[in-house]
This record gives sequence, structure tokens and C-alpha cells, in this order.
Amino acid sequence: MNPVRTIRIGVIADTHSLFDPAIVRHFCDVDHIIHAGDIGRGSVIEQLEMIAPVTAVSGNVDGYEESGFPTEAIIKLNGFRIAIRHLVFEAGNLTKEAGARPSCSSCCNSPV
Repeated sequence: MNPVRTIRIGVIADTHSLFDPAIVRHFCDVDHIIHAGDIGRGSVIEQLEMIAPVTAVSGNVDGYEESGFPTEAIIKLNGFRIAIRHLVFEAGNLTKEAGARPSCSSCCNSPV
């Protein structure tokens, strides 16, 4: 059995087109970045990619499918599957879509 290498994952969401310089300090040693939606301008992802590889999903302010990012993603990192989706609350409650289980069809047969 191969030993599992420790990796660091940076998780961020709701940047709304703003790239705070503190992100560089907080994410300087991460191996992968997950952006869980409400990205805004694509330049935020470009700046994150200068730090580490990025997996991003769209959020409600991104216009979901119009943003060019998927609405959900399931990735494999270091032997673990991680589901990513931008959850939306309305009037203090999860929306019906937010409470649904992520689709696994895109990852279960994938060598990701």
C-alpha cells in the first residue's frame, strides 16, 4: 500500500469579483484551491491559478450555466472525493436545489 501524501486545500467562495490580497498570504502553501461559487469576473480565477490549480463552480451571482463554470463538481484529491456546489439560502432556508445530493455521474467512472 502506498502512503498517502498530505496535501493542503484552500477553500473560498463569494469573492464577487474581488481578489483580496490576503488570499495570497492565506493560500501561499496550498496544493489545490476550491472556489465554491459567486466568483464574479473570471480574473479572480486567473489570480487564484497563479497560486495553485483551481476547481471552481458557479454560484447564483455568476448566472450558473452562463458563467462557463459547472454548477457542481466532484473531484478526487489525495484519494478523497470532494463534492463542490454553491448552496443558496432563501429566507433563512436552503433552496430545494441546494439540498439535493450532487450528481456522481461525472466522477464515478472518471480517473480524476
